[in-house]
Amino acid sequence: MKITIKRICAVLAWCALAVLCVCFYNVVSHSRKHYVKDGTYVTCSESFGWNGLLTCKVTFRDCRIADIDVVEEFDTQTSDIGLMAFERFIPRLIETQDLGVDCVTGATYTSQAIRQCVADAIGMAGGNSKDWYQKIEKTNNRRVHLDGYDVIVVGLGGSGIYAYAAAAYSGAKVFGLEKTAKLGGQSATVSGPMAIGSVNAADLFGKSGVDSEDLYDVWVDYAGLSKADVIRQAIGKSGTALDFYMDNYGVGLLRAGASLTNPGWDRLWYVFMPDTTMVSTTRNKTYLFRNMMEKAVSAGKDNRYELEMTAKSLIMDGNDSIRGVLAEKNDGTLYEIYGRNIILATGGYIGNPEMVKKNLGCMPKTMAYTVNDGAGINMAVEAGAATYNISVPPIIHVVQVPNIIRNDDLTAEQKSILSAMALAKNQICVTVRGEIWNAEDPICLAPGFMYYVLFPKSQIERFKTAGLPESYARNVPHILCQSGSSTVQVGKPVKSLDAILKMGIKYGDVLRAGSVAQLAKLIGCSADTLSMSLKGFDTEFYAVIAAGYSYGTAGGLDVDVNCNVLDTHGKPIPNLYAVGNDCLGVENAAGKPYTPWGGQAHSWAMTSGYIAGMHAAR
Repeated sequence: MKITIKRICAVLAWCALAVLCVCFYNVVSHSRKHYVKDGTYVTCSESFGWNGLLTCKVTFRDCRIADIDVVEEFDTQTSDIGLMAFERFIPRLIETQDLGVDCVTGATYTSQAIRQCVADAIGMAGGNSKDWYQKIEKTNNRRVHLDGYDVIVVGLGGSGIYAYAAAAYSGAKVFGLEKTAKLGGQSATVSGPMAIGSVNAADLFGKSGVDSEDLYDVWVDYAGLSKADVIRQAIGKSGTALDFYMDNYGVGLLRAGASLTNPGWDRLWYVFMPDTTMVSTTRNKTYLFRNMMEKAVSAGKDNRYELEMTAKSLIMDGNDSIRGVLAEKNDGTLYEIYGRNIILATGGYIGNPEMVKKNLGCMPKTMAYTVNDGAGINMAVEAGAATYNISVPPIIHVVQVPNIIRNDDLTAEQKSILSAMALAKNQICVTVRGEIWNAEDPICLAPGFMYYVLFPKSQIERFKTAGLPESYARNVPHILCQSGSSTVQVGKPVKSLDAILKMGIKYGDVLRAGSVAQLAKLIGCSADTLSMSLKGFDTEFYAVIAAGYSYGTAGGLDVDVNCNVLDTHGKPIPNLYAVGNDCLGVENAAGKPYTPWGGQAHSWAMTSGYIAGMHAAR
């Protein structure tokens, strides 16, 4: 058959028409699938904030999500972690028009709350939110090779940034990577470090009046002699490290505080200057770490860091020497990053339920970064590293009911009453095993990191008419106030107590039992053990649950005085370091609570970061 230009043009015309038809069909089917009525819809969802719900205004235009406006939120009152979701997740959701778009790592709870608000708005607008989930697979096969770094820092929470800044100041070429979308990690939510011998702090607040040798003696007596050299280094370098970051990186102090447990250690715990542009119960410090990183990066033309990049493994050569880090960016790109020294700063393992269960027995409630999943510890162990005191009880300062009630099912006053009952010190308390528990003891030592505060029915009836006793005014949670208020009115009849307890039962904060046997069944313990604990007393009980909330784990890798990771034979792995919660066990003791004098974990984050950064740079 003779092929002519006319015939070719006709074929091309038919092809073009077919393509147009397919496109038209896709547009029509897409609009049908994503049909919503134009307009703005207001929805609410439970989010990260303890004191209320997240409220969004979602606007649809031409069957598309046109805008998502967060009009009320409580996330930034307790931490600025939620800002990551506001700044990153909302634009991603609007750009992709996909409810299945990845949450922002490190702000998963807030991202999911925004997603739920949009899903609810779709339903209000006449659509079906299930149609807004696309199956988009990452097909990025890019692989990037980076080489020539002196120091690679894995994790840019507090300890990682301290290490990065110290190494950069010393002239090293530094690369940093962080799994989440923000700098500072858990360190951005805490008060500040314990330090001794700081010249700057003495100028600001006067000398502490504490002798470093006395501090050392108390510490070693508590933790034992096995790591006495590391403890001496941690104490001796703490003031030096604080002065270094104040002098070279603009770190400011607000005030000095007294020790939590040793009244003689006055003014050893220092509070960082908060970001005055934010209102927060936890005094956010992200700005501090952001400023430090900007200055540290500018110290060398080749210095850089990446957010939303996750370390996958250490890169080894044929002689089992560590050469670098294999990491993955959130878009799927793999990075091979090579360097002389690796500093692990991944924040411990509180976000790894399997590791927590193996080492601690069960998972506590957390107010920690659950992206701290033990990655650094596991990578080092695979390279032959040893752990030290990895089963030390987690850092728990806060006790509260296990399930925060964020909505308006109870008023602020009613929530405060429920919390006050969970924190009662003069009630009979029992553990998950049915054994007597002293509410004054560290909850990190309680089986299951929780216990039950028992109220006989007769006592509940007295509260209804006579109110809570005077002592209950002091039953206030440390930080974690689910009501937004810590006020408890004593001596005022609690007429709504039945409603409070009923709601507590609904949310899993209260148990109600008609007998000891029934209570034992609800707790999951032996009825005989519980009966013995209660000395045969049997009646109708309400059990209000008190749960410990963890900031993170306190055990990890074994390190020496230079923060070099040690192998299973006690020898330093030459170019591998660990800092912060990845090696906090070297300052603690097995079977005892994390050292209890206040600011110690952040002191180790700063001091170990300083030591490792300087040593790796040399």
